[in-house]
Amino acid sequence: MISLKYTIAMAAFLALSASPALAQTSDNNGTGGPDGATSGMDPVKSQIKDEDVFGFDITTGGAGLTAEQLTAAKNTCNQKVTAEPLRYSAAVKTFCTQIQ
Repeated sequence: MISLKYTIAMAAFLALSASPALAQTSDNNGTGGPDGATSGMDPVKSQIKDEDVFGFDITTGGAGLTAEQLTAAKNTCNQKVTAEPLRYSAAVKTFCTQIQ
């Protein structure tokens, strides 16, 4: 009876150790990939350029924006910049704070 318990326990252990959830990376540096990236949210690689966020120059702040541009900028700030702050520069975050 005791040997049956050990046999079942060993079988369960072997099944778990062979599962993909416990598999290790094969690059031997533990970073998750050959280029050292650990996820798709690496801020250096995936940060959006300031001019691509709103489609206009943000250096002047909210001055000179039409009502439509201002509303669109506020929506972008609320929906995108707030949700993923690492993808946007400090200038974009400051602009969003200014127009709120």
